[in-house]
Amino acid sequence: MVQHLFESGGRLWTLRNPRIWATIQRYNGPCKSPWEPARLGVRCRQLSTEGGQQRVSHIPPLKHDNRAQPRALRMKLNTLDPRRLASRDFVDVSGKTGFVVDRKAKGTPSLKDGTLSNINYDRRRFRTEDGEHVFHDMPFPANTHGYVYYRARPHAEVAGSLRFRVTQGRDPQFFQHGEDLLTVYGSPWQIPLVAIATSARCVVLRKMLEEDGLVTPEALEQCKRLAPTADPILISPQTQIVGEVGDPFHVNLRSPRGRTLIAGDNSFYHLLRKDVFLSNLRMYADWPYESGVLVCQLEFFGDVSPSIGLRILSIAQPVRLRTGMPEDPSMYTVDEPREGELLSLAGVPLPIFNNKRGTAGGAIHAILVRRNFLRLQASEEDLESTREARRLHHPGQEDERDSISIATWHNNHTSS
Repeated sequence: MVQHLFESGGRLWTLRNPRIWATIQRYNGPCKSPWEPARLGVRCRQLSTEGGQQRVSHIPPLKHDNRAQPRALRMKLNTLDPRRLASRDFVDVSGKTGFVVDRKAKGTPSLKDGTLSNINYDRRRFRTEDGEHVFHDMPFPANTHGYVYYRARPHAEVAGSLRFRVTQGRDPQFFQHGEDLLTVYGSPWQIPLVAIATSARCVVLRKMLEEDGLVTPEALEQCKRLAPTADPILISPQTQIVGEVGDPFHVNLRSPRGRTLIAGDNSFYHLLRKDVFLSNLRMYADWPYESGVLVCQLEFFGDVSPSIGLRILSIAQPVRLRTGMPEDPSMYTVDEPREGELLSLAGVPLPIFNNKRGTAGGAIHAILVRRNFLRLQASEEDLESTREARRLHHPGQEDERDSISIATWHNNHTSS
């Protein structure tokens, strides 16, 4: 592994993780002090020479220091509804964390009295020298300017989320031409509705969603009822909620545990990495993956009785197995993930969920099939309205959508 060295205080230092080094360079600028990566949860090593021999000693991470936190921007947003955005809702949070301020608050807003809601790009956990776990809020990357908005999910309401649309300027007309902010791995940055509904740090966001009519009180109550069905530790602004086939999410293979949940009607289902990436569950005690980050989506495949597989959209970090494992990886893992292809086992696409009744996988399959049907039905109605309007304004003109079924055209010309 290539070691990244830098000098501070007359000594030479090195980072153990080159990928984190790249992250520090991108978001915090050049790393001139060994304490900078320590605050991000990265262990450093001090290299010194005594008596002609090189000594290596680990530097314990620092305790949480508020002075080391990125500068925060307090935002008085007027709406989270993308249809009602105005230029005054445009914000630039580049290199900062954000706080949404209650517009009706009197006095000094604070998190304790629910007049502030915290928004950060990411939150990293590290352990102090006393063994205590503390957190560091990561600032938003450069050129993060645009609009904070709520993305509703009509057919999976509990899978709605707060997002950030990056635009070229403050004119709201730029919104439809912008792109949603991505995480460092390439999946959409978002704060899920279930975290907004249950976190004490999101009171302002809850109020705004209700005032804008974007979320009903019943939906918030449903989130509170569903939250206990998942591990409470998993419910946070960094939790990934999959509501429909085609929702992108990232998988970090460094650990068998993760924060990816599938929103059901009456509970959350864990998308367990051991069930997806291990062909032999007996190997779970010795997790075979050393590293690897994949951006994926669930996808239907098969003709007669479609199953749901995992499409690899991109590989953010190469997949590597741990040393000392058996020579034949197929004994304990799926095939090596390939960008653009379905995850497979022995060369055959691997069904993550099928329509087998009486199983959790069968229940998830039925829910996702129903939501996909509702989504296609709504798309057909929109296309039919568009086609009627085109016929009125341009009589006698036809295109391929008039000669084949709308559902077929939708499947062939739009992404999930």
